[in-house]
Amino acid sequence: MVNNGVIVSFDEASAWTVTGTCYLSALHIAQGANICGKDGKTVRLTVNGAPTPLVPGSYTGQLVVDLAD
Repeated sequence: MVNNGVIVSFDEASAWTVTGTCYLSALHIAQGANICGKDGKTVRLTVNGAPTPLVPGSYTGQLVVDLAD
């Protein structure tokens, strides 16, 4: 388990290209934020071990953001 206390917040004008596995403690995604995977790969979100749709909202716990193969 990784626990580094990273809190990330994206406003409506933000853009994030996920390039690898990210371990977070909190994530806030505003409506309009653009989150995509490097080279067009699909971005996945897991919250406390459960796959979770990556949609606008707030998430807390043991978060893993990564790319699908």
